[in-house]
Formats: sequence, structure tokens, C-alpha cells
Amino acid sequence: MKEDYPLRVVRYSVPFVKTIFPAKNREVLYLVWKDQPESPAEIMAEIAPLPGFSGDTLEDGVQQMSVFLDFLKEEYPSPRKKDIIQAAALYRSDNFLQSSADWGIYSLSRHGQRVVSPENSSSPGKWGIPLQVLVTQNPEELRAEIQKEDSTLAWKLRNAKAIKVKIARNFSSGKRKEILRQDLEKMEILRQVNPHARLIADANRGLNLDALAMYADKMSPYGLDYFEDPLDFIEDTFSAWEDFPIALDESFLVDETFMDLVYEPVFRKLRAVVVKPMILGTRRMESILQMAARTKTRVVFSSSFETAPGIAQIIAYAQGSGFGDAPAGLDTLEYLDGQKNLYGYRASPEHGLLLELSV
Repeated sequence: MKEDYPLRVVRYSVPFVKTIFPAKNREVLYLVWKDQPESPAEIMAEIAPLPGFSGDTLEDGVQQMSVFLDFLKEEYPSPRKKDIIQAAALYRSDNFLQSSADWGIYSLSRHGQRVVSPENSSSPGKWGIPLQVLVTQNPEELRAEIQKEDSTLAWKLRNAKAIKVKIARNFSSGKRKEILRQDLEKMEILRQVNPHARLIADANRGLNLDALAMYADKMSPYGLDYFEDPLDFIEDTFSAWEDFPIALDESFLVDETFMDLVYEPVFRKLRAVVVKPMILGTRRMESILQMAARTKTRVVFSSSFETAPGIAQIIAYAQGSGFGDAPAGLDTLEYLDGQKNLYGYRASPEHGLLLELSV
């Protein structure tokens, strides 16, 4: 058997540069395929379960990829490009794979994601996508960052067609009035910078029905597009979506029992569904997109703090799905060290703010 097998599994760690999770580093796996031994070009598919959110772990991915690689080496000692693509598709269809491994092997079976420089045109380009701007700062931090000379954040906010704001953090701590005051101040700041962008309030299941009603009332002057995943209990969500604009994210969509019970009624009442392919896995993604197409529900793609190759996977999938026009929640590369030379932003009159990747 050849030792220089063209497909290998690489474990990679990149530090967080902003405090988001208790972990200091983002740990991922790459399926790295070198098409030609003499060529520096590599095709990469990323496997990156998100601790605390994914149903699987990185160690699960290591184990499943080890079995997959052993299978490939046995069946294809000297594989050609089409052999690996076909083998990945067959292996995925014949084996139960956890979500992130399923997503990674699916991406490999679709030729992998070679990140290339996007064309300089009015369209998003091969690796470009309309982008939501993510706002996690408190009002003082937000105002200070916007007021900096040549502020990148201010430029992004001015050009964005959608802005997602984290709200209701630590709302159960007893400081509810102060937390609400700060959240409203952030909305005021953002509306001063961009009067027309869609504003999305992401509560991460931090509210109850009474608190949601209060937030909806206080935020009504700012023209909120929807609340993303505002309520902790699904029973409350069933009650709320008649009265409030709500989008559900992967924390509910990953639950097969929930989805099987209320699939179509849910989609018809939601303002949008927010999908993280790395967490949901491809099979669940396919069923969600089919239902969204039938019910004409907006689909918003979102990242799980993947590195650039993983973001490229999401962009490629979104563009091929027919749901790639909605500004996506992929504005997370700046949270990872060493990624700055792999991405950039561009303003487009048609698409608003674009995220573009290059390697």
C-alpha cells in the first residue's frame, strides 16, 4: 500500500481571538485531498462539531474518519479523483454517520471545497455570499468601535442588508431592566448607522413569553425583522408564533421527534429557519430544505465557527440549494486567529455586504 495516499485526515487547532466560548481554541478536522502530487493545490472538507451545541464530538469525527480512510485505502489503493468522489458518496449512503462527519464526507463527495479568489463582479462570485453582520458588543463597546477612524465595523453596518444582534444575555440574572435598556440602546445605535437593514434579535432561548412580549413592544419602533430562537420551551414557541415574528434555529430543528410531529405547521408560521449544516448534518438539511421549498419559508444559513474551508462548504451548499440569497450568518471568521488573510468584505448595491473567501 502506498504511504503517500492522496487523502489524509488532519487535526487543526486555531485560537479564538474574541471570547465566545469557554474553550480557548477551535478544534477541527480537515479531509485533505491532494489531487496531483506535484501540485500545491489541495481540496479540503472540514469536520468541526461545536462543543456544547453539536450532538457529536471531535473524537467521534476522528474515529469515523479513521474507519472511512481505512475503507478507502482497502478499496482504492491508487485512487483517481472520480474514485474518491464516488467512494465518499457510497460510504455516506451505506453508513450511519453523525452530523459533522456526514457533512464533511458529503462535501468531499461533491468534489470538496477548493477555495479560490472570487471574480470581481457585481455577483457574489463562487465563494461570495450576502452577509449578516453579527453584533455581540454592549452599547459602549459598539459605539466606541463605530466611532473609530476608518472603522471596519461601521463600514460593514452601513452596507449590510441584515444585522443580527445578540440580546437578553444573562436575562435571568435579575438585572432585566438594565439588560433590556442596553439592548434597546444597541438597536438605537444600529438604526442611526443603518436605517434600512433588517434587524434580527437573537435571544438564544433566553426569554419567556412575558419577556418576549415586552421585548417585542419596546423594539417595535426599530422595525425588527424577527426574533431568532427566543423561547426556551417549545410549548411557549407554539403559543408565540401567532403573535410575534419568530425564526427557529438548529436547537429545535435538530430534534427529529419535534420535526416529525409539527413539520409543516411550524414552517408555515415561521418568519425563517436558521440552519447550521455542521450541526444538523446533510440528511436533516435536505429534509429541512425540501419543506422550506414547499412552504416558501426563508432559509438563513449560519456557521458553527468553522474555519475558512468550512465556511466555503456552507457557501457552496447554499448557492446550490436555491436558498443562497438571504444574508447568511457567516460573519465569524474574525473570531478566529490566523484567518484574516483568507477572507474579505465587499459592498454591492444589489446584495449589500458580501463575504468573500480566497486562499
